[in-house]
Amino acid sequence: MQYKFRSKDGALLEADLILLPAKHCGRDFESQFKNLLEQLSDFTRHGQEGSSLVFLRLWLSDLRNQLPIVEELLSLSSNVSVIQQAPLCGAKVAAWAHFSAHDFLEWRSHRVEQPLAEGAFGQTTALFEGLRGSLGLRGGSVGEDCLRTWLYVDDIDTNYADMVRARNEVFDLEGLRPDTHYIASTGIEGRAGAPGVKVAMDSVCLSGKCPASVRYLRVPEYMNDTAEYGVRFERGARVTLDTHSIVFVSGTASIDPHGEILHPGDVLAQASRMLENIGAVLEAAGARWSDVGQMTVYLRDITDAGPVSEFLSSRFPDIPLVIVQAPVCRPGWLIEAECLAYLN
Repeated sequence: MQYKFRSKDGALLEADLILLPAKHCGRDFESQFKNLLEQLSDFTRHGQEGSSLVFLRLWLSDLRNQLPIVEELLSLSSNVSVIQQAPLCGAKVAAWAHFSAHDFLEWRSHRVEQPLAEGAFGQTTALFEGLRGSLGLRGGSVGEDCLRTWLYVDDIDTNYADMVRARNEVFDLEGLRPDTHYIASTGIEGRAGAPGVKVAMDSVCLSGKCPASVRYLRVPEYMNDTAEYGVRFERGARVTLDTHSIVFVSGTASIDPHGEILHPGDVLAQASRMLENIGAVLEAAGARWSDVGQMTVYLRDITDAGPVSEFLSSRFPDIPLVIVQAPVCRPGWLIEAECLAYLN
């Protein structure tokens, strides 16, 4: 278990855990999953008082065979996310658990239970319509209240363009433009749910229970605005609450200020530029690497896991992180990462 707290005046604000199966547990999925739940339960019993689990993401190696074992957990809450993105640490399952002492943000997982809408375009539209509907019930909107999304696209090389086209249409309806803002986001390959499900989504939205200000982060000297190449998301967002600030850094790759891939074919050179870009987004938010509470790293090629793990662990021994297999939206990008940070 890796974890990091953010506290103020001795009181817990946020905590992030990366959970991996203990070495002593079995090779079968059920044993590893049970071990993760035991670790999570142990932390909950002995963790700092006043906090609660607000989001749990499970990365699985084989969704079709493993989903029946985790379905009961899924049925208990809408803030449990299950995605096929194989952990590249030799385990069949890994998890990210986010604890918080407040209810200022709503973390939710959105799924197409039955693929009624055909294709990635229709399913993305349906997911956002569901989010728009739930926010609208309390007088909110995607444009004003949604801070961060993760969009998981099955067979991203085929379906990514349709997902983006649907998201762009939603943003048009919401009045989101380059001169206003978009939403911090990661669009990555991942499989969720029944056969035929092409897209799934997780989101973080303001709950309306706390005054908050949001500043969207752009670093044109490192990376151009995504609207210039048609995909429309923000590089990051800093959300200032009454007790602290949270920085969401979007999925970030080895890209230059013109939107071009840097260091094609060299995963470690791409990783270095990726970290430089993430560091620029953190700096734009007034944050440093020491403020990062959790990082997720996506690799296209599983054979890159060893050198990338060694490279990152030497750079960030104190940041809870996980590396999973998940191709990025352009085949030339071999690696992508995202993170979140906290400021008092």
